Amino acid sequence: TDIAVFDGRGMVIRETTHKFSPLSKNRSMIGVRWPVLASSLGRAFFCFSSKQTQRSILQVLRASEDPADRLARDDSYVTNLIKNTRHNGYAQSVDETVSGISSIARPVCYGDQVVAAINLVFFSSAMNTTTAAGKYLDAMNAVIAELEQNLIDNSDGLHQQLTETFV
Repeated sequence: TDIAVFDGRGMVIRETTHKFSPLSKNRSMIGVRWPVLASSLGRAFFCFSSKQTQRSILQVLRASEDPADRLARDDSYVTNLIKNTRHNGYAQSVDETVSGISSIARPVCYGDQVVAAINLVFFSSAMNTTTAAGKYLDAMNAVIAELEQNLIDNSDGLHQQLTETFV
């Protein structure tokens, strides 16, 4: 499981349980940047963000030379991604960022603004994303609710910082 924030170019992992898992292939995940439209973390952040934030992110991605950001130039792909992700209630990635690895992700919000995303990472051979969501989405949502409440309880200056960052 990872928690990541958008840094203007991608999703950067700020905390992870990889370092504690004997099954993890990558134990040093903190600071790793994942693409917005090709990772469950990025998709959760992007798809559940406001239309204004989505437009701003797409503008940056469309100007990028990174091959992972090319998806931003496909309006049909982006529209379907948002529609399907919102319909499912979570983002998913299957063998897209790392072969043999799948994940599901949900946004973390401060009020009506997405500020981070959290995922659950698993071997693609162990289960599919629908099974993972059925088994673990309630637990993920409980953790997210706790994180969001902590943001509210400790929000001195956070609203000002978010307004300056995303508007």
